[in-house]
Parts: sequence; C-alpha cells; structure tokens
Amino acid sequence: MEYGLRYDSGTGESLTVYSDADHGEDLSTGRSTTDVVCMYASCAVSWFSQRQASVAISRGRDNCLGSIEIRRTSSTEQLADMLTKPLFKPRLELLRHSVGLINFFNEGVEKYQ
Repeated sequence: MEYGLRYDSGTGESLTVYSDADHGEDLSTGRSTTDVVCMYASCAVSWFSQRQASVAISRGRDNCLGSIEIRRTSSTEQLADMLTKPLFKPRLELLRHSVGLINFFNEGVEKYQ
C-alpha cells in the first residue's frame, strides 16, 4: 500500500464539508455530478461523487435546519474539485495532499508513526 490518510491530532475538532457540482457537464446526458468531501482533523473522513438521476432545469435553494455556517469557497480552495473534473497532475497532487491522502512510500511511513 503506497497511499494512506494522515490525521493530525493537533488541528482542532471541527467538521468542514466541501461540496461542488459540474452543472450539466456530461454532454451525452446533460446531467450534473455532485461531489462532497468531509474533513475532520485535517483529513478526509467521508467523500462521494454522484451523477444526478435527472436533468435539473434550474438550481433550487436548499433549506437548512439547525446552526450551520455556510461559506463560499474559492475554486483554488475547493477540495471537491478532484472528484468533479479532470485535473492536471500538479493540481490533483495538491488537492490529494490537502485532504490528507499521502504517499507513504515517497514520504516515509516512519515519519507518521
């Protein structure tokens, strides 16, 4: 196994969720793909990518219950991008590292034990 997830214990205990969509980029179906990455302790704890079941004519507004802070994220900080679209290798490697997925073979397993 070369890749694994690295959790940093000293980074606080907040949950951050990144969500992205490509808004109908599948030219054959017109459907969108939605991607979500959930981060805790500077590492991904959950993620998924899902093509929508139908074509949406317009985007609706979601209703949220409870105390949820929603902030816009610039495209350079959008961690879910790696699940939505093809990326050049440097960008993919940066995002992969940003979600805590590291290559233990290249960086040395003993560094993280």
